[in-house]
Amino acid sequence: MNEKLYKEKYEKIEVPQKDVHNAIKLGVQNASHKKKIGMNRWMVPAVAAVMMLVVSFSVPSLSSAFTNLPFLGQVYSEFNDMVGRDLASEQLITKLDETASDQGVHVQVTSAYFDGTAIGVTFEVTGKVNETKENDQLSSFYEIFHGDDGISDSKEVVQLKKTDQGYVGQIQTYYPKEDIGNRATLPIRFNRIGSQEGDWYFEVPINHLPTQTTHVNQMVESINGDIQVQFDKVVTGEASTSIDYSATFPASEKNNQVRLQIITDKGNKIFITKDGIELEKKLVNDQWVIKGRSIIPENIRKNTEYIKVITSVAIEGEDPNNPLILEPVKINIE
Repeated sequence: MNEKLYKEKYEKIEVPQKDVHNAIKLGVQNASHKKKIGMNRWMVPAVAAVMMLVVSFSVPSLSSAFTNLPFLGQVYSEFNDMVGRDLASEQLITKLDETASDQGVHVQVTSAYFDGTAIGVTFEVTGKVNETKENDQLSSFYEIFHGDDGISDSKEVVQLKKTDQGYVGQIQTYYPKEDIGNRATLPIRFNRIGSQEGDWYFEVPINHLPTQTTHVNQMVESINGDIQVQFDKVVTGEASTSIDYSATFPASEKNNQVRLQIITDKGNKIFITKDGIELEKKLVNDQWVIKGRSIIPENIRKNTEYIKVITSVAIEGEDPNNPLILEPVKINIE
């Protein structure tokens, strides 16, 4: 993000000095309720960011250094990416500078992260952008992993936000495979910027942050046994958690949908950003076997010793608001 926008964001921040000093003195307390997660847990990194801004603009040497860096935390916050915001506050985002140009429109990838199974990318758009908008917003259309139809969300539209120099955008996605390497690339192709069609292609390097894996191997099933969900593993990153499972459905229920509700050891519900992701679907012995995943925007190991998982299955052809509820499963987080 350019220096002028950075300073404008800074100048709009109201600094509650008494609260800031009290927050620093008292430290960070873990939230025990969803509302507390929103107001306490996320407030502290914001307060820290304010303090860093105050210091950087008070001390010339720091101010000069910070204006040469993109305000990544602000970008991820603008697009409601809680994982990216947390990682940015810990300086765990990879800064990038990769540009593709077509027909006078320039797309620059500015940062990326790969945490657990969650992936985020920020980019800027400059040049001769046709600013024809839909619903008062400029959008772009992109494909990841070459638009593979076997990958959910491989083709998406993302809204862009106006800056002094052009536009900024952000992609939130996930790694679509069970096995995760230490280093990978994310193929991204932008096919449209605003109303301008073109080709802006990137092989974005995504360095995988350290993870911890708990292998589970616990199963729940319907009364007649024709629907089964087996929990395979829990993978925690620095600021995210994913739960992988295998679901089995009758051949006539190919499009059943699995949804999870997750409760901590203190009885608090955990927010899930992406639920019911299908990594793989195949027909085996007249049954559909689906490899699925749900992603949580926090490292749950920091807040709970175990989780209770309540599984619901929306049956194809039936009321999705009245799903089949399976017995809860307790999963220890080692």
